[in-house]
Amino acid sequence: MSDYVDAERRSLLRAVSRATAVVSAVGSVGLTLWVGRGGSSLLLVVLFVGWVLGPFVGLLVADRVSTRWSPVTRATLYIVMLIVAVASVGVYGDVAVRPRARPAFMFFVTPLCSWLLMLTAIPIAAFIPGRCSGRSDGVRPGRADA
Repeated sequence: MSDYVDAERRSLLRAVSRATAVVSAVGSVGLTLWVGRGGSSLLLVVLFVGWVLGPFVGLLVADRVSTRWSPVTRATLYIVMLIVAVASVGVYGDVAVRPRARPAFMFFVTPLCSWLLMLTAIPIAAFIPGRCSGRSDGVRPGRADA
């Protein structure tokens, strides 16, 4: 029964994080276009839209390939998806509501920080289950020689 409940919770977490990431991606693009609407370079706005979308695309691709990942790693991915989604829209919304002299800085740094979070948290979570199985006999899962 516990495995069923855990699977159900992970499924709910996955659904919520995917939906939040998609909605946040759309909102982030909208805010990027809104803040960049007065710019003189269409190419620069298009490049920023691609840069802002990058972390969301990366997270959604990771979600697609995560079927063979451990439950801990997948849960970490879903939590990172939620953090990136909420933080990105929060930062971009703040820039849109309270204009700054150099708004492009936040649109450059936020995706960079998102990538750094993704590229550190998910590999760490993938590394931990292989090292900490919760067994007290010193035997790691998958080792038959001990």
